[in-house]
Amino acid sequence: GATLTLALTVSDTALKQLHSQTLAASVGSTALKSEKYVDAGSHTFTADIPATALTGDTVTIDFSLDNSLPPAVDKRELGVIVSSVGIESN
Repeated sequence: GATLTLALTVSDTALKQLHSQTLAASVGSTALKSEKYVDAGSHTFTADIPATALTGDTVTIDFSLDNSLPPAVDKRELGVIVSSVGIESN
Protein backbone atom coordinates (compact mmCIF):
# COMPACT_ATOMS: atom_id res chain seq x y z
CA GLY A 1 0.00 0.00 0.00
CA ALA A 2 0.88 3.65 0.18
CA THR A 3 0.11 6.86 2.03
CA LEU A 4 -1.42 9.84 0.25
CA THR A 5 -0.52 13.29 1.59
CA LEU A 6 -2.15 16.53 0.44
CA ALA A 7 -1.09 19.92 1.82
CA LEU A 8 -3.91 22.43 1.58
CA THR A 9 -5.17 25.75 2.83
CA VAL A 10 -8.77 26.43 3.71
CA SER A 11 -9.52 30.11 3.21
CA ASP A 12 -11.19 32.21 5.86
CA THR A 13 -13.33 33.80 3.12
CA ALA A 14 -14.71 30.41 2.08
CA LEU A 15 -15.46 29.30 5.62
CA LYS A 16 -17.27 32.54 6.46
CA GLN A 17 -19.74 31.72 3.69
CA LEU A 18 -19.73 27.90 3.73
CA HIS A 19 -19.12 27.23 7.48
CA SER A 20 -17.31 23.96 6.67
CA GLN A 21 -15.83 21.99 3.80
CA THR A 22 -15.44 18.23 3.53
CA LEU A 23 -12.69 16.87 1.30
CA ALA A 24 -12.95 13.29 0.03
CA ALA A 25 -10.41 11.21 -1.91
CA SER A 26 -10.70 8.04 -3.95
CA VAL A 27 -8.55 5.87 -6.20
CA GLY A 28 -10.69 4.36 -8.93
CA SER A 29 -13.69 2.80 -7.22
CA THR A 30 -11.92 2.69 -3.84
CA ALA A 31 -13.03 5.44 -1.47
CA LEU A 32 -10.10 6.41 0.74
CA LYS A 33 -11.26 8.90 3.32
CA SER A 34 -13.06 12.17 3.90
CA GLU A 35 -12.18 14.95 6.30
CA LYS A 36 -14.24 17.94 7.42
CA TYR A 37 -12.58 21.33 7.87
CA VAL A 38 -14.14 23.99 10.08
CA ASP A 39 -11.01 26.08 10.75
CA ALA A 40 -9.26 28.29 8.21
CA GLY A 41 -5.54 27.87 7.59
CA SER A 42 -3.06 25.18 6.60
CA HIS A 43 -4.01 21.52 6.90
CA THR A 44 -2.55 18.17 5.91
CA PHE A 45 -4.89 15.51 4.56
CA THR A 46 -3.50 11.97 4.76
CA ALA A 47 -5.08 8.70 3.69
CA ASP A 48 -3.92 5.12 3.41
CA ILE A 49 -4.17 3.63 -0.07
CA PRO A 50 -4.61 -0.16 -0.07
CA ALA A 51 -2.24 -2.15 -2.26
CA THR A 52 -5.23 -3.52 -4.18
CA ALA A 53 -5.90 0.01 -5.51
CA LEU A 54 -2.34 0.30 -6.85
CA THR A 55 -2.27 -2.55 -9.37
CA GLY A 56 -1.97 -0.60 -12.64
CA ASP A 57 0.89 1.30 -14.25
CA THR A 58 -0.72 4.62 -13.32
CA VAL A 59 -2.82 5.82 -10.42
CA THR A 60 -5.56 8.39 -10.72
CA ILE A 61 -6.65 10.01 -7.47
CA ASP A 62 -9.91 11.95 -7.42
CA PHE A 63 -10.57 14.64 -4.86
CA SER A 64 -13.94 16.27 -4.24
CA LEU A 65 -15.39 18.93 -1.96
CA ASP A 66 -18.92 18.86 -0.63
CA ASN A 67 -19.30 22.60 -1.29
CA SER A 68 -17.45 25.54 -2.78
CA LEU A 69 -17.89 29.22 -3.53
CA PRO A 70 -19.84 29.90 -6.73
CA PRO A 71 -18.11 31.39 -9.78
CA ALA A 72 -17.40 35.10 -9.50
CA VAL A 73 -15.05 37.44 -11.35
CA ASP A 74 -12.74 34.68 -12.64
CA LYS A 75 -15.63 32.29 -13.54
CA ARG A 76 -14.37 29.36 -11.41
CA GLU A 77 -15.85 27.62 -8.41
CA LEU A 78 -13.44 28.13 -5.52
CA GLY A 79 -12.68 25.61 -2.80
CA VAL A 80 -9.38 24.89 -1.07
CA ILE A 81 -5.86 25.86 -2.13
CA VAL A 82 -3.60 22.84 -2.73
CA SER A 83 0.15 23.37 -2.36
CA SER A 84 1.42 19.79 -2.73
CA VAL A 85 0.35 16.19 -3.28
CA GLY A 86 2.44 13.10 -2.69
CA ILE A 87 2.25 9.32 -2.48
CA GLU A 88 4.75 7.33 -0.45
CA SER A 89 4.87 3.54 -0.50
CA ASN A 90 4.52 1.71 2.80
